[in-house]
Amino acid sequence: MNDEPPAAGIYIPRTLISAAQAVILIRRMLLDIGKHIYEGRRMPYIEESERTAYIAVSIVQQGNLERLMPLKDVFLLSLFSNIGSYRFILPNFTSSINDAAERDYTYSYYFLKYMSPFGENTKYLLFYNSKYNPLLAQKVVQAEYAHLIFFAAQVESYLRKNNYSYTSEAIGLLDPSDSGPDYVKLFLDADRQCNIVNTVRDGSFLQKIDEWSGSITYDYDDTFKLVKMLIYIMDFKSTATVTHTINTACFAAALGQRMHCTPHEIDELYTAGILHDIGKMAIASRILECPAKLSSGDMEIMRTHVEEGIRMLHNVVPSGIESIASHHHEKLDGSGYPGKLTAEDLSLQDRILTVADITSALTDIRSYKDSFSKESTVRIISEMTEAGKLDQEVSGCVVNGFDPLKNEVEIRSRLLSAEFGSISAEFQAAEMTENL
Repeated sequence: MNDEPPAAGIYIPRTLISAAQAVILIRRMLLDIGKHIYEGRRMPYIEESERTAYIAVSIVQQGNLERLMPLKDVFLLSLFSNIGSYRFILPNFTSSINDAAERDYTYSYYFLKYMSPFGENTKYLLFYNSKYNPLLAQKVVQAEYAHLIFFAAQVESYLRKNNYSYTSEAIGLLDPSDSGPDYVKLFLDADRQCNIVNTVRDGSFLQKIDEWSGSITYDYDDTFKLVKMLIYIMDFKSTATVTHTINTACFAAALGQRMHCTPHEIDELYTAGILHDIGKMAIASRILECPAKLSSGDMEIMRTHVEEGIRMLHNVVPSGIESIASHHHEKLDGSGYPGKLTAEDLSLQDRILTVADITSALTDIRSYKDSFSKESTVRIISEMTEAGKLDQEVSGCVVNGFDPLKNEVEIRSRLLSAEFGSISAEFQAAEMTENL
């Protein structure tokens, strides 16, 4: 039974992550990525973008501008406007664009262009540092988005740097435009009526950010773009984690079909595979990308990615998916982590994801190793199974049918592929233009 591909053909799994859940998880990922500091440089924090989004949405609400700029668009475009800054956390990702803000917004544009469901609205980033043109804004709404969002970003920066104290005159200087919506007046009115600044200062604005995040909806295709965006954000911290995430999800789906799981159970496995290593965004890049065997101390830190993942997933995704994702390092004999669970504690889906994770880890290329051969992979999984660590029937699907299993993984992995190379290519072309 285990040495043949599924007789019914390859089941194409669907992710069980909603658009709202994806947005919340991306926020949490960026928060953890941004907490790390490299060589004394302060890295971007998602809270700054969240404060900008809160200010921008408050201005739109104050001015009843929703027909011109829907709140969902204003919120998401503000929230992710500076996502490009996370690209340059690792020292090997450099840029020839000297102005950091211009570099970050330029990369943000290409990243969101290819990785998000925001469509033409991502063009607002092209108007960074451009003088506001009301005639253009009447024809190109993205120019109006830019006018609003970059004003909100300037207000956020000014407030943060001035202990959340301001004068009307100082705010007025942040928007020199004498035409179009009077965002200065709308901000001042909103602050008088709703205490915007105090709400930002004490952090209570985050309740609104959570509320708005939880209300985001897209159809399945656009939601799937957000899920892929979630996956490829991992590349800001660790390229190997992206590949491993995709392969683990696809191995889990293929193994789930071989183990006669229902379509919904396969979807759960696939989704858990996508999310199983999300906690690695809280682990330092020097550990994730270490080219050598980790020290015992660093290994202990690495192992905390499971608890970090639970923290990030808890109360966001369904508990069943959280449970499967959190058990991917548990073993049947109790030698795994973090819970040292045993066979009686682990469901079939838990067992499948564990084997999928190990198979992916062995066949992936990592900073410290090449891909293991089929023979080595089969041998290691067989030895772990004989030692009582892995489920024998699940492991048998790998040991007795490695080639068709691997072929199916390659087919499924295409669904999660993205035009990631185009982002770098177009960004580099923009750099060359900038430097001419």
